[in-house]
Amino acid sequence: MSATGKKVLLAVAVVGILGIGYFAATGYPPVGENGKGAIGTAQKYRAEQIKSEDVVLQNPEAQQWMQSDEFQRLINDPAARKALTSPEFRAMLADAELRDALTRADLREAFGRADVRAALSRAEFRDALSRADVRAALSKAEVRAALARDDVRAELAKLNVSAEVRAKLEDAEFRAAVAKEDVRAALGRAEFRDAFAKANMREALADANIRAALANEDLRAALGRPALAAAMASSQFEAYLRSK
Repeated sequence: MSATGKKVLLAVAVVGILGIGYFAATGYPPVGENGKGAIGTAQKYRAEQIKSEDVVLQNPEAQQWMQSDEFQRLINDPAARKALTSPEFRAMLADAELRDALTRADLREAFGRADVRAALSRAEFRDALSRADVRAALSKAEVRAALARDDVRAELAKLNVSAEVRAKLEDAEFRAAVAKEDVRAALGRAEFRDAFAKANMREALADANIRAALANEDLRAALGRPALAAAMASSQFEAYLRSK
């Protein structure tokens, strides 16, 4: 081979070695600045998401609970398992204000009463409580007392209640729902009424499985502990239950 040919081959070899070294250092194929930014953002988002989930389930209180007899009883309750994996229940628990409301013993106690859960099964009852003017009217003891009377229409007419609110309160289905004293007592509690301002709460309680699950004392106790409610709202917790 001529001296010129040897020089050409040597130059090609050097370029090849340099190229391999470059791609080994920077990655292949090379990523532009925009691409690097997109990949970095995606990796950071995924890492933060995983870290957030891990923090929820690795909370010592949640870990201790998941190893307790109470937790075992809970996940062996068919109604509770259906509720805990339902989108409606998890949407309710994902709402920080509703989680905070559920820490109040009076609200959990109301959900534990069969007559209250029966009232919540009625769409007219939940719909009425979605209205701020109805909730305001029900905050008055005299209005709740009127609902217990047979002549409710006449009694409400004596009170300063708008025609629209009276129409809701005089509805036959609503009256049937509030016929029980436990239901009227629950309506006397601000935390119970206020919870229904949230669509997530109304949608969750429209689900029969969730209402049935609220009869479970272990679930109500867990809902009263913010760390456990946050754990139950996580997708990892749902995946854990579905794997069992």
